[in-house]
Amino acid sequence: ADVICFFADGRDGLTDDDREVANLLRKTKKPILLVINKVDHISMNDNIYEFYELGLGDPIAISAANMLGLGDLLQAICEKLPPAGKDEMDETEHILQLAVVGRPNVGKSSLVNMLTGRSGLAKVSGTPGKTRLINHFRINDSWYLVDLPGYGYARTSKTQRDEFAKIITDYVLRCERMHFLFVLVDSRLEPQKIDLRFIEMLGREGIPFGIVFTKTDKLSAAQLARSVERYKQVLGEQWEGLPPMFRSSSEKRTGREEILDFIGKCLTEC
Repeated sequence: ADVICFFADGRDGLTDDDREVANLLRKTKKPILLVINKVDHISMNDNIYEFYELGLGDPIAISAANMLGLGDLLQAICEKLPPAGKDEMDETEHILQLAVVGRPNVGKSSLVNMLTGRSGLAKVSGTPGKTRLINHFRINDSWYLVDLPGYGYARTSKTQRDEFAKIITDYVLRCERMHFLFVLVDSRLEPQKIDLRFIEMLGREGIPFGIVFTKTDKLSAAQLARSVERYKQVLGEQWEGLPPMFRSSSEKRTGREEILDFIGKCLTEC
């Protein structure tokens, strides 16, 4: 292991078992991160101070259930990881990433499963927010299809939404190997402000992206045409040129070949 994450229970507090495990971990001479889980509210932060007794550095408070503190944990892990070896860099640095993003329950995981032809590869649920971290799927050892968390889930706290936003924006703006981003929107809905704000940010930062209209099987051909046209009109008010647009239905498996052909062209051009 390059880094050891030692998890303790913030509700139970420091225990003799924690002390024993900490003593064993120190003997490994490996970088250790002390992670205090189940710190579900800011009022519980005082619970972590007793863990300084373990001598493992600053405790990192998280709540896995509520998605709190995960951005800080991921950053701490990255800082502790050793630099990639030359062979490892040579193997992965040329592998491009194409990502999918959108609001919760817009159909990201369903699209991943449809594109890969593997049902159940990405977790699908009628309950929004099942994708909570960044999932990388390596395709034919030549590129990654990346499933990002949903943004703007109203039934989560502001702190949780901020965590999701940080994970998404850090990836979108900082991942040098991300070649293209598919922004998924529900074809049944009017253009949503949160989607338009996200798209505006992509344009401002120069991120290459396209729009995928999902759940098109729920609309008639005329209704779908009007939905796409509404987006074109709204975006046309600020954009000189429109991004690529795709129509898909994971239920009917429509749009799969068009999107895969586009991905193939992206990979060929690089």
